[in-house]
Amino acid sequence: MRNSNVFSLLGATNHADKQREKNDFYETPKEAVEELLKYEKFDGEIWECACGKNAIVNVLKEKQYEEIYYSDIIDRGVGADIIDFLQSDRKTKNIITNPPFKLATKFLRKAIELTENKIVLLLRIQFLEGKERYEIFKQHPPSKVYVFVNRVNPLIDGKPYSQSAMCLAWFVWDKNYIGDTVIKWLKY
Repeated sequence: MRNSNVFSLLGATNHADKQREKNDFYETPKEAVEELLKYEKFDGEIWECACGKNAIVNVLKEKQYEEIYYSDIIDRGVGADIIDFLQSDRKTKNIITNPPFKLATKFLRKAIELTENKIVLLLRIQFLEGKERYEIFKQHPPSKVYVFVNRVNPLIDGKPYSQSAMCLAWFVWDKNYIGDTVIKWLKY
């Protein structure tokens, strides 16, 4: 069989004619970060722990955040420290990242362990589902979920990945927040 794609074998589609990018590397559009920063403010250091080519870092700098630490597991030529976040014991005040989706739950668990204030992850809306994540949410519910009204097309090599069928949202965990999870909608 020519196409060994599991979706094709099942008669389903992943809405793409390409294989997934190595290490789930899909850059965050600038506008998605700008929209988040209209509503969320950060005190203290922000760690972008899967910085890729600095898409989020560059917007943070434009918005005058000065305490930014950035790293990635791969050297992508942006001056980031090369760190496997999941093996790190580095503490920080805040984390903002677009983690590899296949490792998102592990990233959340690690961020809860390492972060003092806020954790912000760009994730598929389906992250709300699942027994394993439900167990996390019982102890650490997100304070806010910002759902994008329009589909956010992640970037590959700086160009929109127009075949994306994913509905994305910014998930925010504020360790100082008390109350139920609030859902808001973002349009850009």
